[in-house]
Order: sequence, then C-alpha cells, then structure tokens
Amino acid sequence: MNPHWRLLLLDSNLYSSQFSYTHPMTSGAIDDGERRWLSQELVEAKRLGQDVLFFMHHNLYSHNSVVHDGFKLNNAGEIVQLLSQYPVRCAFSGHIHAQHGWVPVPEVVSSCFAESDQGYGIVELTANSLSYRHHAFDIDNFLTAEEKKLPLFADFHAYLKEVFDQSNNLLLSQHLLKGAAKDLPEAAVIYESSAY
Repeated sequence: MNPHWRLLLLDSNLYSSQFSYTHPMTSGAIDDGERRWLSQELVEAKRLGQDVLFFMHHNLYSHNSVVHDGFKLNNAGEIVQLLSQYPVRCAFSGHIHAQHGWVPVPEVVSSCFAESDQGYGIVELTANSLSYRHHAFDIDNFLTAEEKKLPLFADFHAYLKEVFDQSNNLLLSQHLLKGAAKDLPEAAVIYESSAY
C-alpha cells in the first residue's frame, strides 16, 4: 500500500450477452456496483490523505466534436461529478486515443500501439507530485538484424500512418456512400489535426 497515492482501476466495458458478427459494442459505463466501490475507495483515500489516480478504458470527456459516440462513458457526467469531490489528481483512459486539452478532472488519453506514433506514457510519482511524459515506441530495439532489413521496418511509424490513412479514407468513402456527406468537412478537419 502506498501511503501517498491510491490507484483505482475500473472496467468500463459493457459486455453483450450474445455473440455477434457485427461490430463490437464500443460504449462503456461504470455500473452501480463499481460506482459504490469507487465511492468507498474515494472516501477512504480522502480519510487517509491520499491523492487518487483513476484508470479506465473509456473517456470522461468528449475529446472532439464529431467522433465521440461510444467513446465517452455513458454516465460520464455523474462519474466526473463524483471524482470532482475528492482528491483525484488525474484520470487515465484510452479508447479514442486522442486528447483535446485540460478539463475539470484532468484526463490523460493514451495513444495505442495500433497507430503511429505507438505512444505510451510514463507516470512518475513522488510523495507530493505527479509527472507524465509521452514517449513514442521504438520498434528497432526489439527487431532482429534480419527483421530490420525488411521494407516494412525501414520507417515503421510511416507505415502505421499509411495504414491509418487508408483506414480513414475507407471509412470516409463508406460514410459518403451512406449519404452523410454533410459531416465530411468536420471529419476531415479532425483527421488533419491528428497528432502525426
């Protein structure tokens, strides 16, 4: 047990009770049982004078104006309200893997290894401070000499960006085919502003 920090990790995924061949359920929530446990942990942290770090997969906030359905917690408002009453120094999430800025309960939204720059964060804690640094994964440190000769690994981050770009282009073209062209300019702005 750390006397200064309490790390709270919750499963924000929603699970379907039936198998499906369609896309997976992407929305999430903190259910009643988890919320009760979270409340008890927050009260205990406050009693012990501990600062809290909160971890989950889904986001507390809508991190962009177009792509947010299924990314932000379904019950984000009540969770933010609960967290705001306690010494929660930072929340960590993923899911949308993009972040817009500072918010009432600070939230770090991590990158993912499936996209360039294959980012990850390092959190350093002392008795009274928290620091977070973003790093890009360097695959070269994990490749054999033979693998390094493969064209794929000549510039792996550029390769991942190309895969991501192609996937986005496919999604945008499918979006157009469905007659939803009105959203295309906003989607393109978000896409162009992504951190590459």
